[in-house]
Amino acid sequence: MATSRIQLILDMNNRMTSRLNAARQQVDRATGGMQRRMDAFRVSNIEAFNSLRDEIPGVGRAFELIGNPIVTAGAGIAALGFGIMKATEEAARFSGGFRQLQMLNLDKSVQDMGNLKEMIREPSYEKGFDPTETIKAYFDVQSVTGKYGAEVDNIVAKQGEFARLMQADFKNWVAGSAKAMANYGFGTEKLDAFNKAAFATVQTGVTIFDELAQVQSVFAGAAAASKQSFVAADKVFSIFTVKVKDVNKAATPIV
Repeated sequence: MATSRIQLILDMNNRMTSRLNAARQQVDRATGGMQRRMDAFRVSNIEAFNSLRDEIPGVGRAFELIGNPIVTAGAGIAALGFGIMKATEEAARFSGGFRQLQMLNLDKSVQDMGNLKEMIREPSYEKGFDPTETIKAYFDVQSVTGKYGAEVDNIVAKQGEFARLMQADFKNWVAGSAKAMANYGFGTEKLDAFNKAAFATVQTGVTIFDELAQVQSVFAGAAAASKQSFVAADKVFSIFTVKVKDVNKAATPIV
């Protein structure tokens, strides 16, 4: 009885050993094939790299530098330094532009000017406007319309967004809108109607938004003096842009 049990255990051990050997051989074949493919891939890449290095001077040195941790760290430090330098330049430009706006608001308190600075930064970062151009836009709107604070903020934000949507020049469109507001005597409540009339003018006339922004200041005063609305003046202008080649000449009959 004991002998049969021993024989049974030996048979089971032999079968397990046989299966393990078969599995090991299968794994060896798989890994060997994978290794051969990796070796072939490595050789082909080395050959391609050598060919590239022979044909293009400096490629080999460039790859060596990429693998150098000191060079990699130096590149990171250089990029960081460039970023800090760029941010410092932007901050200097912002401060320089804001000083011009401060001169326009000498009657305001330090706290008021601090609030104004934060008000300018908000549309710059939230809407992606250029900070320096945003300050100039605030200056143009306030100096032309006499408005301040939240009203200027609404004008710059709305007209700046419209300019970006229409792919017009941010500065020209905001400044042109401010001049139109001053000449026609309307407030922020009519800006949507003003933009709608401008869009219709560009659609029907032979002009673009940047040109319209520049010539509107030419005919806006005369049109307003003759009791024309900006809608009527834009329509007349769009008609003349079809008849003449130059937008400045198209604006002349309205004047």
